[in-house]
Amino acid sequence: MSEVNSEVVSSGATTQATSGATADTSGSVEGQRKTETVNSDHSTKLKKELDNWRTKAKDLEQKQLEADGQKDKVIEMLKEEVSTYKKTQAEMMRSKVRDQVAVKAAEMGCLKPELMLKAIDVDQFEVDAGTLRVTNQDLLLKTIEDFKKENSFMFKQSGPSVKDGVPGTKPNTKLDISKMSKQELITYAMTLKL
Repeated sequence: MSEVNSEVVSSGATTQATSGATADTSGSVEGQRKTETVNSDHSTKLKKELDNWRTKAKDLEQKQLEADGQKDKVIEMLKEEVSTYKKTQAEMMRSKVRDQVAVKAAEMGCLKPELMLKAIDVDQFEVDAGTLRVTNQDLLLKTIEDFKKENSFMFKQSGPSVKDGVPGTKPNTKLDISKMSKQELITYAMTLKL
């Protein structure tokens, strides 16, 4: 218990020392930078102390349970922590894979990658545990291509070819008969279908 009190006292001294340094250097730009450095160092130290206290509290709780003869509860508690960690990691990996598949599908022209993700099995892709990246890119591309063949409506379609910048328009072919010569009128009349 005396160990706990001495740490509290020492952290109070640190707080007082840093607040004193803040008051001394607050006038200039350099002083503001020093204040920011001191504040960030102080917050880092406080975070470390908080983590340290949490660890000590868990250790004390485990020791107390062990002392009470409740080792089974300790074991159950640790098993729950491990299973929670595994579930969280699996969800995180699955989320990263889904993101990578969606990005690749969008690059390949998929209009609604979120709908595609509902239709394919993202668990089939192998993931590097360190980088959380899909390792078998060939399988990823093949899966998206297969999906594209079956559901081409979900991908960008190539539009009709455009001529002269305006699709499907015909040039104005109306002739001004009043400006035609006699020979042109005869030729024009022969081309008309009656």
